[in-house]
Amino acid sequence: MRLGCVLLALLMTGCSRTADEEQCKKLVDKLVDLLAESSSESHVDKVKKDVKNDKRSAVISKETCVGKISRSQYECMMAAKSVEQFTACEK
Repeated sequence: MRLGCVLLALLMTGCSRTADEEQCKKLVDKLVDLLAESSSESHVDKVKKDVKNDKRSAVISKETCVGKISRSQYECMMAAKSVEQFTACEK
């Protein structure tokens, strides 16, 4: 499942002032939306819904995002218009 692997890889970053649980949920939603927009698959809407509602996404978010994503990274990721822009925020 490409989407899940990318989600895990992109959320595994850390820095100073950090994102809270609600912000991390928004980051997961944003990333899923960006990944879906870059896909040409016909079942994108179902995949988006499934990933966003999957309890494993929440666990991954808590383990790799909450307390680990800096405020500046969060703002950069939320402003991203593509997966490439989103991932560039990790630096």
